[in-house]
Amino acid sequence: MGTKEPTDEGNVPDADVEPLADVDDEAPTPAPRRVDTVLQEPLQAGPTELGEPSKSLRHDPREVRRLVAMAFSAGELSKYAERWRVFTDREGSVDDGARQLVRALEARGKLGQLVESLRAHKPLFEWPEPTLEVDEVPQVAPAPPGPPAAEAKAPPAEEVSPIGAPIVDPFAVREDAHEPAGIVIPKQWLVIGAAAAAALLVVVIVVAATTGDESPTASLATGAADELARSVAAVRSACKIEEASDSARDALTAAFRRCSLPAIRPSRVDVPLPARPKPTPAPQPLAVPRPTGPVSRRPACLDQCHQIHNQCKQSQCGQEPASAAAYDTYQRCLSGCLSQYSRCRLTCR
Repeated sequence: MGTKEPTDEGNVPDADVEPLADVDDEAPTPAPRRVDTVLQEPLQAGPTELGEPSKSLRHDPREVRRLVAMAFSAGELSKYAERWRVFTDREGSVDDGARQLVRALEARGKLGQLVESLRAHKPLFEWPEPTLEVDEVPQVAPAPPGPPAAEAKAPPAEEVSPIGAPIVDPFAVREDAHEPAGIVIPKQWLVIGAAAAAALLVVVIVVAATTGDESPTASLATGAADELARSVAAVRSACKIEEASDSARDALTAAFRRCSLPAIRPSRVDVPLPARPKPTPAPQPLAVPRPTGPVSRRPACLDQCHQIHNQCKQSQCGQEPASAAAYDTYQRCLSGCLSQYSRCRLTCR
């Protein structure tokens, strides 16, 4: 019984192995820490597994400097700064003293202690709380490439609205369908023009023959007369003139009357527009007579008082005396007249 036999595998039996102690029962319980002690310690959070940046609590020196300049005068700030072994100018500016104090304590790393001391020294002011500051920014992994952008489709073609029919002028007269669009010269005019040119040529020849020194030959005159007769006959035939007249002038006049263009008809009839009625003038406002206030009698009353004063001086006081003995009597008389004048002015309303 006192010896232990080895097993088939050469190990000690499981019954002789001591059991492991319970870790939860023997682990020491951490001592509780005060809340104010935890808050005074700077919060240092290292980078986590998710890559968050390290953070710390820190006061803003610019905000502390602004509040110090508002809470203290130059003399008070100089006395308060001496507690922190910072010496400022009492006669200088408050902003310079606050900047010097905050900069010195920030360099010592005691800006948080300064804020706590200021909160106790000036409790009526709202001093800033420490803010969370980011020391370093973690590197963010690049985002995975997104799906390829869809091809932009061409915008649908806009439908072009048909152009409306042109607006017809209601005052325009519609031309007849059988009338041509442009001016067409009839054949009769061509014949008349040719005949007129031939007649003009004959006249020039005759005038030249009559004014020349030598008379024209018989053959030339006969040819010109024959040509003129043929031209007039062609004009009569074209214009269908049946009047028997030997005068070429009468034949051409009749041809012009029959073969000339018709009178030009107006293409638009001017229809007079109806006259617009004249606007009715706005009624004139009736003149309202202004109420006349009561006539003041003050100017006339003052004039009357002035006249009474002058009469008093002339009748009762007379001229200014030359002797000094009578001068006092003269002054008393003037004073009496002036007193009457003053009472008279007071009665004027």
